[in-house]
Amino acid sequence: MRSPSRPFFKAYELMAIIAFFVAAAAIGSMGLVY
Repeated sequence: MRSPSRPFFKAYELMAIIAFFVAAAAIGSMGLVY
């Protein structure tokens, strides 16, 4: 069960990093606009 779950976890981690960067960019943009 751990083997097949590994690639999924990696993709999920990458998605989380991208989401974090997007959130940071949105917050920065809001701060600049506000």
